[in-house]
Amino acid sequence: MEGELATWVMTAARFLIVVIAVTAGLLMIKYPTVEASLRINAVVAMVNVLLFSLINFVGIGALAGKVPVYKLGLVIAGSLMIIFGTMKPKANRMPLENES
Repeated sequence: MEGELATWVMTAARFLIVVIAVTAGLLMIKYPTVEASLRINAVVAMVNVLLFSLINFVGIGALAGKVPVYKLGLVIAGSLMIIFGTMKPKANRMPLENES
């Protein structure tokens, strides 16, 4: 992907994230309960992960021919660490000794 096109796609996706965040804030004002806010926030979080991935993949695609392969691998590894590091743990876990 050409550098200028990649920059435009990444910028548009970032503006879309802002529009989604502002819309979510307005919805939280309209539905002022903790439950509704959590649901809205969950949807925003899922969309943000998808857009974050899109932005990174477009940027990585634009860099593919311009940087050494090992540096590209480091960028991909860093992106994956961010995605996996922010995932929620599964609910099925063994209770601790002091938990009932």
